Amino acid sequence: MKFSKDYVLFCHITTHIQGEKHGNLLEEKGGEGFPHIIFMDAQGNILAVHEEERSAAGFAKTGEKAKTFMALKEKAAKGDKAAQVDLIIAQLDMGQIKAADAEKQLKDVKLSKEQQAKVDEILVNTTVMDIVKGIESENEAKEAGKKFYEMQKAGKPAPTSDQAIQPYYILGMNAAEEAKDAATFEKNLNALKAKFGSNPQAKKFFEAKEKKLEELKGDKK
Repeated sequence: MKFSKDYVLFCHITTHIQGEKHGNLLEEKGGEGFPHIIFMDAQGNILAVHEEERSAAGFAKTGEKAKTFMALKEKAAKGDKAAQVDLIIAQLDMGQIKAADAEKQLKDVKLSKEQQAKVDEILVNTTVMDIVKGIESENEAKEAGKKFYEMQKAGKPAPTSDQAIQPYYILGMNAAEEAKDAATFEKNLNALKAKFGSNPQAKKFFEAKEKKLEELKGDKK
């Protein structure tokens, strides 16, 4: 991939050193774990989140997303109404604006079916991540799980982003276990297996959860 003058490689190593410059950078940019790779502009605004494989081709793909976003921002600044709507949706997707602010800006805008579907998808991901970001204790994790479990039982759409999927299904599964709801526990487990089942590091986790599922089914009998 060729980097233009608009791109500068920057690596930040998060530590717990008091007074460290940019000590909260990972959290500020929406990172939940390591590595968290993003493209930013000179002002530190996120242009694209890297969700591809960590290879030259993968980085090139994310780089193209960043350039597309920059072009969209430029069109919107010139007064292109369609670009302005797409920019709000893109900013919402990257966490640059809050869901409430985006909904306010789009309130009187007639969205296409594709745009509305994208907004609905992002709002689900945002809702889940807002809940996750508030977790600081085991009890709060338990309460978050109950919220996810209630969302599932109500038939609400599931998140689609990599960051939201894992906590949504793991915590929701924990709540289903507490409720002795084998069917919902199994749905959560199957969703996690579909996403992470090929990861050898997750083998013991899935084996333990499969065993727990059998216990729940046995209790139901």
